[in-house]
Amino acid sequence: MLSKDETAKLWKMIEPVGTGMLANWNGDFLQSRPMQLVQDEFNGSLYFFTHRSDTKVDEILHNREVNVAFSDPSKKTFVSVSGVATLVTDQSTIDTYWNDVVSAWFPEGKNSQDVALLKIDTYLAQYWDSPSSKLVQLFKITKANIKDETPNMGENKKLG
Repeated sequence: MLSKDETAKLWKMIEPVGTGMLANWNGDFLQSRPMQLVQDEFNGSLYFFTHRSDTKVDEILHNREVNVAFSDPSKKTFVSVSGVATLVTDQSTIDTYWNDVVSAWFPEGKNSQDVALLKIDTYLAQYWDSPSSKLVQLFKITKANIKDETPNMGENKKLG
């Protein structure tokens, strides 16, 4: 379980990215696919729309352990979120997160029996955050190589 401060830190890093790579076990190997966040705040759970009929839904229902990775290379920010996925078919929850962007993927509308949400309840997260510019990073790497040390490239922390 993540603390309130930890969820706030994660949301600050993943909200601007918006799209995460959802990885799950498909029965033979790990598979990843891009998924767009649909929420405006984060309380420890991530929400993504999906078609109930999609293969990933069956895969995830057989093995609910998933990972979602977010990356913003321009800011040197990387986040890995591990959690347990559930399928949400409750119409009021679908209504809460429905928007014009989502409707493009579901032309049959939000009341279609094929519309669902994947809810990922986070139990562990890790992030890497390097506020330095490329020039500063290059300097740190060069200095570390000269001194035979490991460069300090920013903050890395496990949460949960």
